[in-house]
Amino acid sequence: MEAQQQFEKLYQLLQRQEHAIKQLIAAAEEQTQYLRRNDINNLQTITQKQEVLSNTLKNLENDRLQVQKALEKELGLPGALSLEHLTLYAGQNDALDLNNIKSSLQKNTEHLKEVNILNQALAGQALQFTNFMLGLLQPQQQTGYTKEGSLNKTLTNKSRLNKSI
Repeated sequence: MEAQQQFEKLYQLLQRQEHAIKQLIAAAEEQTQYLRRNDINNLQTITQKQEVLSNTLKNLENDRLQVQKALEKELGLPGALSLEHLTLYAGQNDALDLNNIKSSLQKNTEHLKEVNILNQALAGQALQFTNFMLGLLQPQQQTGYTKEGSLNKTLTNKSRLNKSI
């Protein structure tokens, strides 16, 4: 396959990766809403969707690396060049297209990273609240000493909640 066709194939793969990342961003933003509403059922569904999209992106990345390796071989270049270095060997239009999609991918990947950080913080906060509530409802273990001086660990059924109301 000639270099021009390889560059076109590379560009098409990058477009598909960009589409997958945009879908991941939409799913992550949807996940943010579910986390804020504590909507467990939809959280499970969106997490499964994210897993499928992540696997798709992983497969596309593997395909991109194969095309890039074939392109490097055809051009007689050393392996493992970055996309930025590879565009130096593309025609003017191909280089412009590849640089534009590279910039877009970087921007979208950074946005996805920011949304994922927010979702991680929201999930952590929800877990802290759940642990706090479980601590209120579960019997507490009290550690002390018996009159003989041995360690005494007992579960008490003292609830922190007033059940007499």
